Amino acid sequence: MQTHTQQQQASIRFNQARACDLLQWQTGEFAMFIYERGHEYLAAYFGDDQQAIDKLSRRIEFWNWWKNEWNNRDAAYLHDIDGREDEISLRFRNKLYSDLHNIRILAAELSIPSIVYPKDFTIIKMEMA
Repeated sequence: MQTHTQQQQASIRFNQARACDLLQWQTGEFAMFIYERGHEYLAAYFGDDQQAIDKLSRRIEFWNWWKNEWNNRDAAYLHDIDGREDEISLRFRNKLYSDLHNIRILAAELSIPSIVYPKDFTIIKMEMA
């Protein structure tokens, strides 16, 4: 019997492989896309607070959370595309994927859970009026 973590890892591997196939991306290209978007998310989320960006970008807790959130989006993407991939052009599949993983939207919708932050981290996030 698989643990919850093993099940999550299997889900991530399956969804990433399926997304790579649909997008016609190489695994390394896909991994780099997720990594770059993680840094873009931090910049969008924290704005000019480079110290917060630097601290979180070095934490495995952030990257594990980010991969899980990304996998949730991938699962939604695959659910929408599944069975219709032959009807949808590669260009449109890529646009759908990009739209679903829009960094500005993610920064507005996803809040980093407190467990991701280091213990000595003070969270001061100003809401835009």
